[in-house]
Amino acid sequence: MEKVDPNFGVRNPTYSTDFQNIIQDRNVFAHDPMVTVPTAVQEFKENKSVGYYKYKPRKKDNKIELHSITKFTDTQINDKIQKIINYIEEILIIIEKN
Repeated sequence: MEKVDPNFGVRNPTYSTDFQNIIQDRNVFAHDPMVTVPTAVQEFKENKSVGYYKYKPRKKDNKIELHSITKFTDTQINDKIQKIINYIEEILIIIEKN
């Protein structure tokens, strides 16, 4: 981006980290199964949050086991969407100028 618009990095000092986080979150949404147990459904109703399972192979026998759950609130998801929209709008302006 900075080759096309040298001031892009000045205006968006965290863009590199932001892009990496967008990719990482996209991979969670695309590949990790959503937690749908009754308590998770209740948590969604009450707190507007969702969780995604992350599985990893065990070292001792390579069987898949639950590693962690990544949770997102609706506010976090909306903030991520808005950040993507903001970058798209700015990049489109840069493209139109060039």
